[in-house]
Amino acid sequence: MGKASNVVARVQSKYSSRSKMGITLIIENDPFSQKLFSHIIKSVSDTAVVLSAANIAEAREYIQLGLNIDLIVLDIFLDGNNNGLDILPQLREAFPDTPVIVTSSISNEAFNKMCEAIEPKPLYLKKPFSPVACSYLFDSLTKR
Repeated sequence: MGKASNVVARVQSKYSSRSKMGITLIIENDPFSQKLFSHIIKSVSDTAVVLSAANIAEAREYIQLGLNIDLIVLDIFLDGNNNGLDILPQLREAFPDTPVIVTSSISNEAFNKMCEAIEPKPLYLKKPFSPVACSYLFDSLTKR
């Protein structure tokens, strides 16, 4: 395994059962967006562990680790022909009780059309977004 194989010890050392937000997986190819999401998540919980995957292959490596993921942020348009929605069934199978927030800059109507056959429809966070609103969303999803 690549990048994902180096995270297990780091996750185990930082993850705390006291944490209201444990592990978040961000699947996003844009480094700025990855950093922004990571910053917002850590502002919600200082014990959060944030894992980042820039593409579907890296996301699959994290799935194979068998970690207990508490929140997933998934971009639709990744590098090349990769579509984040393509890995959504795998994510839901591996983490059935984990909320998934899908992000993109497409309109709400375009998102709804792309997700017509997906049940349940994932939450959608349209870019650009307010960091404050995003932090409230993350916080509300992790207080379940």
